[in-house]
Amino acid sequence: MIPIDLTASDDEKPELHQFIDATVFWKSPNDGIRREFFILFEFYQEEGTFCLSLFIDNEHNLPYATATVPIVDDEINKDCEIVIKNYSENEGILDALTKAKICYPIREIKPSDSYSTFHVCKLLIIPNK
Repeated sequence: MIPIDLTASDDEKPELHQFIDATVFWKSPNDGIRREFFILFEFYQEEGTFCLSLFIDNEHNLPYATATVPIVDDEINKDCEIVIKNYSENEGILDALTKAKICYPIREIKPSDSYSTFHVCKLLIIPNK
């Protein structure tokens, strides 16, 4: 794992727009079709946490879904943990990311301003700076 200093000021944070060398197979509840997706890492700049998006094609940048949510919690390690939304249009995405060895769930959180439960996951792949 290569840690990224997310405590740096916004001007010092690396620009992160990186496809990783891994794919995920996921059947979206939107259309019920199982597809292969490419993974793109970016940052939620304001929160300083990783944003993980799924793309159908990594050459033409056709985004399909965002697996993460920008939740800030004192117990989340911004260098190696993400928060996954695994309900509604993202149902099943946590299982797909776990099977692809992108991350694994370590606990659930329910923010006070939300009716939903989210999954805090440890990243098994950390993008390069």
